[in-house]
Amino acid sequence: MIARIGLVAVAIASGAGCARDLGITSAAADDGHGHRDHRPARRSPKPAPAPPAPAPPAPPAEVALQPVAAARLCVTRGELARADGMLEVRVPTMRAVASSGDGDAAALRFVYQGDTDEKALLASGQERHQLGLKLRAADSCNLVYVMWRISPKPGIEVQIKRNPDAHTHAECGTKGYIKLKAEHPVKVPALAVGDTHTLRAAIVGDRLQAWIDDRVVWDGTLDPSVRDLRGPAGIRTDNVHALVELATVSTRGSGSCPSGADGPD
Repeated sequence: MIARIGLVAVAIASGAGCARDLGITSAAADDGHGHRDHRPARRSPKPAPAPPAPAPPAPPAEVALQPVAAARLCVTRGELARADGMLEVRVPTMRAVASSGDGDAAALRFVYQGDTDEKALLASGQERHQLGLKLRAADSCNLVYVMWRISPKPGIEVQIKRNPDAHTHAECGTKGYIKLKAEHPVKVPALAVGDTHTLRAAIVGDRLQAWIDDRVVWDGTLDPSVRDLRGPAGIRTDNVHALVELATVSTRGSGSCPSGADGPD
């Protein structure tokens, strides 16, 4: 009899109070009048399982990108030189932007050559080794950065710089930065001299995604302050020696280069 009842027998032996502690209604609990209730034992209902975590959003449709000719790339800080059919960065600080085209999507193909011989600090006093893309680069004070940081802490960094009332580096300096977090962080590959990669990024609505060689490495939501921001795409490097090529959504139109220089921030 005990073998058939199992845990109920334990409840009988321990009394109705212990049975309640176990979350079980005893098969022979006292009804308060000296009678025993021999109804089958009932277990307490189990809590509902937690809903599954939401899956990452599907990437936006592939965007056709076209290389930007050197003549249509405006260098706003540092310098670029032609080399092996690409453009070479040797200076510690380089900023450039396309003279025309849509800045919602862009790709940077590069051949990593290591650190630059000379080093430069950011305006904050930090030394970073990174290269990446500018999106919606209206000017030096209002744009979106998608950077492949090599050191001190490797990863993809997405930042907004937004200063609606400022349009030159002299006016905004290092103000207006907002760092964004990825919803699904992904480690980036280590870089060795001679490695070739493509860093690509696209804005669709309020979302931004970034890829390294067609693998999603950053996915998240932009700050609402950039919804009305318009401008071309560009390149930024800090203390990185590399051969680079920028591609954007469209390179039609002559456009014009911005009048102000970029700062070291």
